[in-house]
Amino acid sequence: MTMKHNKRRNSALLYECLVNTMSRALIENDEKRSNVALNLMTRHFRPGTELHREFRIANALLKSTVSSPHTAAMIVSEAKEAIRGIDATRLETEKSLLIRRINEDLGGEDVYDEPITDYRTYATIGSLFNEWRKDKKNVDIATLVEYEDALVKHLSTEKLVENNDDKHDDSDRFVFKVMVKKLNERYHDTLNQDQKKLISAYALAPDGATLKKCVEEIRDSSLAALKEFEDVEKNNRFVLEKVNEVKSALTNEDASNVNDDTIVRFMLYAKLIEELNHSQED
Repeated sequence: MTMKHNKRRNSALLYECLVNTMSRALIENDEKRSNVALNLMTRHFRPGTELHREFRIANALLKSTVSSPHTAAMIVSEAKEAIRGIDATRLETEKSLLIRRINEDLGGEDVYDEPITDYRTYATIGSLFNEWRKDKKNVDIATLVEYEDALVKHLSTEKLVENNDDKHDDSDRFVFKVMVKKLNERYHDTLNQDQKKLISAYALAPDGATLKKCVEEIRDSSLAALKEFEDVEKNNRFVLEKVNEVKSALTNEDASNVNDDTIVRFMLYAKLIEELNHSQED
């Protein structure tokens, strides 16, 4: 017997599909679609929601590496207890609302069909979460053990270290440089200077220090631009609510832990700075 898995109700997959949708739209210069995807992410995965709680647990299991199978087994046990502590009814309501918004605002199937790296692990974790929430009498023990064992092995397997130049030889760095050069040439008219700088830093920064500084600069500039915009629109309650949402998201960004998802968000933040500055000039 195998577990049934519904990717549309897998919080980590939903998040990853939105990130990929946003990335694709950004490359295709579809700013409206990028903004819609980003808005859905920040609104539905905001701290305090059950969806955010489940996603954080899933993401930790996806990204973490531990020193031994014993430690991995302990983490799986802790994750199980954490999942059982989530309000399942509220979680399902939040997922249904997000799925409806994806279907109506982004065309549904195009989002769900986005290719996901290591899809099998996402599915394993999502299926385990569903089983962990069941009454013990309804759990298929043999299949549960098989999936938990797969998760333990995943946790015990070393993950690729991002932004570690020791992992790349000279030919790799040359490829990176060519890639960045071609990207900047192709999107010269659509990418602003902050976006180009961010892409270059992400591809080429050996120790991550340059990237961290770049991300921090964009975050600080975005917050400053939002503050100026907020002062101008201080009597517009709707605008102020939206500004506060973006400010909250920016404040919670961790510049010390940058990955593909972070870069996509900061590409949009960099675009936001440009638009806000232009609005002040008009």
